[in-house]
Amino acid sequence: MSGDCRGWGGRFVSVKTYRLDMAQVPDLCFEVPGIPPRRTLQSGRGAYRGEDGEVHFFTKAAVRAEAWEMRAEFSRRLPEGWKAKPEPCAVSVLLVYPLRKTDRADGEELIHHAVKPDADNLVKSLLDSMTRAGVWVDDAQVDTLAVRKRRGRTPRWTVKVWFAVPTVRPQHQAKKTAPGGEEGQGRLF
Repeated sequence: MSGDCRGWGGRFVSVKTYRLDMAQVPDLCFEVPGIPPRRTLQSGRGAYRGEDGEVHFFTKAAVRAEAWEMRAEFSRRLPEGWKAKPEPCAVSVLLVYPLRKTDRADGEELIHHAVKPDADNLVKSLLDSMTRAGVWVDDAQVDTLAVRKRRGRTPRWTVKVWFAVPTVRPQHQAKKTAPGGEEGQGRLF
């Protein structure tokens, strides 16, 4: 195998990189009161064999309607004049479902919700709705994703989005030597 982990050995060219800081205030924050989505695209798809012998796929009407509702909710809550951004981004999702009769929670305490629907499938339809609403160009831009499913007294769903800030690397990397060393002596660091 001819792969080399040390790099290609050339000089650096101006390369666009990104810095993402989730400690900052998010660029977008959607706080939607009410019960979070329960249907996933995976649960709402089906197939049948037609009279022509071909297999036809369909999405159930309830799933399509919920996806349209999510898209409309995101569209309504986008700032005026928002344009889809092409930069990488991080997304944090909090889905708070209603308490069950058997749940005991004090005040606004949140209880883990480790039952169906699966968090990963819920997020797929949520990210697709955000793409269709124009939050970003493509949901493939999401490089950091945090999802929490909980139960609580106040059902809601919250989505926070942080877009990366483009930075530019220098065109040439300067050689640095250890203190006290001259150019060519000492070790590079």
